[in-house]
Amino acid sequence: MKYFSVLTLLLAIFTISVSAETLVSISGSALTGVSGIKQEEGNPFRGQFESAANLGVNLQQGEEIFIDFELAMAGLASESGFSTGLLYLTLNYKPEQYKNTEVTVGSLTQPFGQFAESQTDNSSISGPFIYNDLGYTLLKKNNPVFQLASNGVKVKQTFAHGSLEASVFNGTDGYDNNPDKGFGVAVRFLNSTLVPNTTWGASFLNSNDFGNPNGLNSNTTGAMVDFQTKLDDLTVGFYAGMIQLNDYNEATEDNIGIYMASIAKDYGSHTLAFQYSMVTPKDYDGSGSGMSAAMPILGLSNITFTDVDVQRFQLAGVLHVSDTFNLHNELVYDAYGDNNENNNYNTYGILSYASLKF
Repeated sequence: MKYFSVLTLLLAIFTISVSAETLVSISGSALTGVSGIKQEEGNPFRGQFESAANLGVNLQQGEEIFIDFELAMAGLASESGFSTGLLYLTLNYKPEQYKNTEVTVGSLTQPFGQFAESQTDNSSISGPFIYNDLGYTLLKKNNPVFQLASNGVKVKQTFAHGSLEASVFNGTDGYDNNPDKGFGVAVRFLNSTLVPNTTWGASFLNSNDFGNPNGLNSNTTGAMVDFQTKLDDLTVGFYAGMIQLNDYNEATEDNIGIYMASIAKDYGSHTLAFQYSMVTPKDYDGSGSGMSAAMPILGLSNITFTDVDVQRFQLAGVLHVSDTFNLHNELVYDAYGDNNENNNYNTYGILSYASLKF
């Protein structure tokens, strides 16, 4: 599959007719490093070296059309969830007569929350943290290194005080086929003038993937409010939201609260950051029943039930070797519930990766 994807990408490059107005560039990212994960009880230490890469070919036709081909690659059976053999195509159209409008078609990150694009996406680390927070990890069925992306179409309209985006997409599984009930929709509004140095946002998402085990296997509805404040080299972020995983079973609870708070300080040569995130299902008694069947098991442990609240603490230190080369180091701690039995699943992780962007 990997070699077929590489061949497809190469064919796409060489079969495009490059005119005098077409600019072609190569971009991408790569990372390699080591991770170690240890659960307090019931699961042996897991240590592994991992590598991943994203290779992109970017075409610009005049000042209106931008086309990106991207291939995601990784070693087999990655513990962190890095994937290989995934080929993406995205077309972005910025009409000259409507300078504040953008239309994007193809594989795109869904506009749910202003932090959606700052999550890790295979080898592309967009912020100080390697692993994504628990809220976005839930939407990817406990994969902490991929964004919520799917094939679809998105329209973005920029105003004097912010922007409004709306997308229609296949579903939460990210696949090209669409076997479930209709299309998903996502809407995001951002305002950057209400409070100085602060961007406020509100988002909505719905995707009925009930009956599709590759997605969230529910009629999924989400709402989120968030903000991000930047003061010189200090960045503070926060979101609060609700996810409903409707499995059409009246005997189960479907609502889940998601929360995140983060702070990062850029010192020039290095960045220090802390992030806290939490997922709280309405049924969190740890009995092993009562929660929507679509609720994924979350976190780094081998826990087997989903009706428990999970908290993730992340401390990151990033050494900026150059503008494109970073050394990422991160401590992760996932905590489950409040009683002693659930505490046996609490899990520590240490991550150290070299990351390159070009």
